[in-house]
Amino acid sequence: MKSNWIKYVFAVFIIIILVFAVYKIKKDEAEKKQEQQITSNQEEQIKEIKLGIAGIDTMNPILSNNKNVQDIYKLIYEPLVNLSATYKAEPCLAKEWAKQGDNSYLIKLRENVRWSNGHQLTSEDVRFTIDRLKDTRNNIC
Repeated sequence: MKSNWIKYVFAVFIIIILVFAVYKIKKDEAEKKQEQQITSNQEEQIKEIKLGIAGIDTMNPILSNNKNVQDIYKLIYEPLVNLSATYKAEPCLAKEWAKQGDNSYLIKLRENVRWSNGHQLTSEDVRFTIDRLKDTRNNIC
């Protein structure tokens, strides 16, 4: 009789352990499912980026007077020389430059610079841009 009582206690103990294991597994699955839903909701929220800037007046950086738009143009167009945070000239499209006179500079361009169509950047391209700048500034003033 005593051994039967131990068998019953042992059987009840095993049943309690199984119930607890099933409960724990179901609880873990529910938590994982909730985490996946939170992650998918976060992914849905990040699909769209909105930029708060002023209206774009022109795609030509020479003609634009809008400072916010000019900052965006820096991501699209490269200058001959960049200005650092300390207003020091740093090379960009130009690898070297030297002042020749009051209004003239000698600029050496990097050799490996190409336009989006594959053509090489030349001094004539730079001259065209500078002449265009002069014409635009004269017409605005």
